Amino acid sequence: GSIVTVAAFGAIAVIVLLVACINFMNLSTAKAAQRIRETGIRKAAGASQAGLIVQFVGEAVLMAALAMLVALACVELALPAFNAIVQRELSLQSLGAAVSVPLLAVLILVVGIGSGSYPAFYIASCKPALILRGQLVGGKGGAWLRSALVVVQFTVAIVLLISVATLYLQVRFARNQETGYDKEQVVVLGNLGREGVGRQWDAMKRDLLAQPGVLQVSAANSIPTHDIGTSYFITYQGGTERRSMPAMLVDVDFFETLGIGLLAGRTFSVASGMDQHRATQPGTGGSSGTYIVSEEAARQFGWTPQQAIGKWVEVTCCGMGQGLIVGVVKDVQYQSIHVPKGPVLYFIPPEPEQYVSQETRLGLHNIVIKLSAHDLPATLARIDDSWKHWRPTQPITRFFLSDEFNALYQDEDRQQRMLVSFALLAIFITCLGLYGLSCYNAERRSKEVGVRKVLGGSVWSIVLLLTNDFSKLVLIANVVAWPVAYYAMERWLQNFAYRIDLTPLIFLGSGFIALCIAWVTVGGTAAKAASQKPVLALRYE
Repeated sequence: GSIVTVAAFGAIAVIVLLVACINFMNLSTAKAAQRIRETGIRKAAGASQAGLIVQFVGEAVLMAALAMLVALACVELALPAFNAIVQRELSLQSLGAAVSVPLLAVLILVVGIGSGSYPAFYIASCKPALILRGQLVGGKGGAWLRSALVVVQFTVAIVLLISVATLYLQVRFARNQETGYDKEQVVVLGNLGREGVGRQWDAMKRDLLAQPGVLQVSAANSIPTHDIGTSYFITYQGGTERRSMPAMLVDVDFFETLGIGLLAGRTFSVASGMDQHRATQPGTGGSSGTYIVSEEAARQFGWTPQQAIGKWVEVTCCGMGQGLIVGVVKDVQYQSIHVPKGPVLYFIPPEPEQYVSQETRLGLHNIVIKLSAHDLPATLARIDDSWKHWRPTQPITRFFLSDEFNALYQDEDRQQRMLVSFALLAIFITCLGLYGLSCYNAERRSKEVGVRKVLGGSVWSIVLLLTNDFSKLVLIANVVAWPVAYYAMERWLQNFAYRIDLTPLIFLGSGFIALCIAWVTVGGTAAKAASQKPVLALRYE
């Protein structure tokens, strides 16, 4: 796959880990009061500040080491599902013990020291005299930092939510985009080898058309969802220089089989007797057959679809020659919407005897069959029998065009599933931290809640009071996240020739979801605190 995608998801993984580290720092500093007296007694007994810092950082490193063991077990359990998403066979053994063990050890140290340093310095720096007199420090500095870290967490969650929404809408837009052809109930037979459809093609085609459930049959050198792969230098009426243009080698009924719309003129037909090209010497000006062009090709020639009919085009190679344009068809999205619809020249190629063997015909390597929706399994079985009759030595390669179309966006599908997983994980970790902080906040303000209830405050007003601070933090996180997400998604959408617009609804919806998550997480704790009897909080006053 793309190394850019790998790097992007690696960065997201680091950010999710950072969110977990922020949780640890937040909860450690918030719960410092539970260990602050222990610290004061130890410092009064002679413990040095450096020793206390080493102890607290060591505890954080030990917790990171235990978390690593749990993480490795989770990875082992999750690998089958992950391999199904990325379509690879990965295992922990592929890392190699010689490489992975030192890296995991470094990761443990980085996470443990990084997340444990601030709480260690914060707790160890308290003055023992103040601690033992009950004058605990908690100050505005620690509260400000906790608020800033909550903003960072929700910023990450909101950016991921916006990214998930953008990926989903873009992939849905791609699947619903007008392709210019009918992909439903169209089966393709490949594996035709160098000889293409072969000189028995006319008889094989009649046999396939005679099968119940088969509506149309044609052939081409390529099919939609695949790169055309063939380009020729051409000149055209009124043009001053040669230009290169993709060309599709097709059989009659190709446009009818795939439902490609006709804008002007006619399509190829057997009845005309003059559509198939004959071997000529390029540059002689003699007519060797007819051409059909796409709407974009006509536009690049400077013609409307109606003006293009009757103009001449000449392919200056491969036994082709000059021929008249008899039809203009709608543009077809042959590849994914990463690539814009381009000009295409269609023709029935010649059969010059000096260029092809007796077993070769037309250079057409794909048989395209339009089926009815009735009893598809039986129709496919009859097609297989027909193939065995005409190609007894070749195994059949059969697939539906709709499956090939879906495969065009399998990378985006995998990215979306992985991004959803990351977003859910980040939100879950953020909720854990928010729940811990809300519990701490409710406990710290329990006496205030009790006084408000005694003075007539309602449960709802107290819930709003306790959730108000966190709501402000989420709103600030939205202000920070929206520009970051807009820049990242605009860069990603530039990879598509046809794309959605980033509407305000995507950002407002993601922000509202984050706000609802915060309300649900904090609201439960706040409601529990507000519903307690005031006497429980005030009985010692």
